[in-house]
Amino acid sequence: MTHRGAGLLWIAACLFALHPARAEGQTLSYAEAQTLLENARGGTLETPERLIQVPSGLFSSEESVSEGISWVDYIRERLHVAFGYDLQVTDNLLLEEEDPFHELISTPEAEILFADPRGDLLYGAQYENNSTYYHRLATWGFSHDAKLFFDVTPKARYQYGATYRIDITESPTIAGEDFDDVRRNANELFRVVQHAGVVKFKYDLNPTNSLRPELSYVNRDDQTNVDAGQDRRTFAARVDWDHDLTPLWTIFGGYEYEDLNILHDKTKDTQTHSGRVGFKYKASELSKADFLMKIGQGSFGSGQSTDELEFAFNWDRQLSERTKMTVSYQDNKTASFLAGRETFRSYGPGIEMKHQLTPLISVNPKLSWRRHLTEGSTTGASAADVEREFYRAKVEFEWKLADGTKMTAGYDFLRSFGNTAGTDYEENRILFGFEREL
Repeated sequence: MTHRGAGLLWIAACLFALHPARAEGQTLSYAEAQTLLENARGGTLETPERLIQVPSGLFSSEESVSEGISWVDYIRERLHVAFGYDLQVTDNLLLEEEDPFHELISTPEAEILFADPRGDLLYGAQYENNSTYYHRLATWGFSHDAKLFFDVTPKARYQYGATYRIDITESPTIAGEDFDDVRRNANELFRVVQHAGVVKFKYDLNPTNSLRPELSYVNRDDQTNVDAGQDRRTFAARVDWDHDLTPLWTIFGGYEYEDLNILHDKTKDTQTHSGRVGFKYKASELSKADFLMKIGQGSFGSGQSTDELEFAFNWDRQLSERTKMTVSYQDNKTASFLAGRETFRSYGPGIEMKHQLTPLISVNPKLSWRRHLTEGSTTGASAADVEREFYRAKVEFEWKLADGTKMTAGYDFLRSFGNTAGTDYEENRILFGFEREL
């Protein structure tokens, strides 16, 4: 079960897997089902890895369906229900430089997941509800997140799957277009309804080469009066090619076309063409690395054009039986052209560790640094460079009390520096959570 922070706008639109073989007599536990869902939401690199890595032996064998079990037992072993409660204390909810707004945020949560394997077919549905109360604002917010998904993984050379998702969010605060922009609406709640669908295919050309076409559509309907200009529709088509050089090395490349329509301002409509290449290296069961390079070019309805360049690197290392480390680096650069040239670059490293203190208690520290730099001006006029730096440190403890029950506690620190007004601030958050599988 995930907490939805005020700054979260990115909504993943994929929940299906090309899953491995299923062992007999075992069912999908709630924790394992959560892993399936969380992997689909994460911002992972575009590698030839399957989007959801379902561990072997999690699903009931197809023979169990025909053994005459009752419908009650049949549904029970495939249905997973959980509830939880999150509590956050923040000393700067709106990320302000002066007069920060302190807030206590409590969030009751409930989640239902149904996943049913039928031979080569896996289908299911998931629903999550979060009701968030802002105590100082004396205001409720909520989110409803529902998904339908299926995938077909025959032993033949092709696989395919699809998902449909609807997400409804209502909140007194909303993230802006900038990395750290959090806005408050004093008159009415921000309300956003988003529909997303994706269809994916995979075709094995031969034992070492495969193609992965994908089509996706997202419709974002901002129903808040003050934010009507944020309504947008996005259609994307892409195809990737994977080639296994050796059992350790895999290279991949791809092409993507994206058509973004801003419903209330056609001058901001964007068509983007991009290509990407990368590799995946698995040195052993304890160490693996991913690298991605993406180059794109876009054009706006206003006549403005953009060039994009992105690098991303991940390295996962199992340091010991109880400790795992992930090191990452991202570098994104966008150059826009109109009357002049404006270049925006965002880059920085991050490191995350997970250490099992005891069989029941684990600790998960994270450190990251990010720098934003804007140079030039698309108006042709002289403009001073804009610089921002973000430092973030987070640590979270997890304590498994019993089967299906866990508690979490953590601390999250964010510090921002910049050379423009309103960019020098810090935020401290204290986090508590409880989760129980029914």
